[in-house]
Amino acid sequence: MSCDPVHVNWPEITQRIYSPTMDLLWSGTADAATVGAQIKQESDPLFVQS
Repeated sequence: MSCDPVHVNWPEITQRIYSPTMDLLWSGTADAATVGAQIKQESDPLFVQS
């Protein structure tokens, strides 16, 4: 069983940041370190809002 994290901004983070950025990893366009850093940088401000 899987559950999405409970955060008011999680749907936006998933749709606007996580999924498109992970596509860069899956396609080989960017490496894991770059993708992880980009996801963190873009999503941290949204996690602060609650």
